[in-house]
Amino acid sequence: GGGGGLPVLFLWVARPTVVIGRNQNPWLECDVAFNQKQDVCFARRVTGGGAVYHDAGNLNVSLILPRSSYREENISRLFIKALAKLGGHATRTGRTGLAVDGRKISGIAFSYRKNRVLHHATLLVESDLERLRLCLRPSALDLTTRSVASRPAKVCNFTDVAGGITMEDAMEAMTNVFSAAWGGHDDLCWESSVAQAEIKTRAEILAGVEWRFDKSPRFSARFHSGDATAIALEVDRGTVQSVEKGNNTPRYQRLVNELPGQSFRPHQWGSLMGDDEAWLGWCARFGVVGDAVSEHC
Repeated sequence: GGGGGLPVLFLWVARPTVVIGRNQNPWLECDVAFNQKQDVCFARRVTGGGAVYHDAGNLNVSLILPRSSYREENISRLFIKALAKLGGHATRTGRTGLAVDGRKISGIAFSYRKNRVLHHATLLVESDLERLRLCLRPSALDLTTRSVASRPAKVCNFTDVAGGITMEDAMEAMTNVFSAAWGGHDDLCWESSVAQAEIKTRAEILAGVEWRFDKSPRFSARFHSGDATAIALEVDRGTVQSVEKGNNTPRYQRLVNELPGQSFRPHQWGSLMGDDEAWLGWCARFGVVGDAVSEHC
């Protein structure tokens, strides 16, 4: 049910997308340029935690609950109960995951907002695990940051341990278990239950470059010419704060002069050094730091 402080259960599936946590760096969590070429979307959550991959075989389970009654362990217990009804024995792994036979099938994240809590989880039902590995492969860029790093784990699909399970089966099990715990449920009509204008405004913010890329915690990016560091950029909240030039690299003085104060948009910087192949290649490896989610999702 929803409204009046009642809990809400939202089950959804997304197109191929890499989703990083609120306090992560895109290029340390995935190869942004590679994913853009593969038509894989990129997003940043409002919650913490590590990077995950979504596709048609991954079920997203989002709950909005009263803060006064929220207990993370109780929600995980219900999640495990639903999986048991589908024929799988899942256990907690660390604080934010569920595993079957030592392989992770679900990750958890949550966020507190006034008197409400957003708790959501992924469930690998029948995801493309090879594509998951490729899309969550970090870029080889030389970056340094204090942003939260993901903790890679061995994963498996739930269908590997409970054969014959479909996405519809997983959705039904989740609905039945949470409905029973909450004393029944009513189906919500999205159009009438949610303020559409407010949702549109919020969606535009979350799709923008400022949220998806510029929200990254402060980091350093180093460009190498041959075996030496040619320049080192210090970037904070999407803006180049400073540029330091390495020894014996006078030709890069222009970057030291022009980049500080600019928005971090490497895909627009290639022409600064003419036909310098090393510089062009380095800029391209960041991918397109686009202005909207529609450009490269």
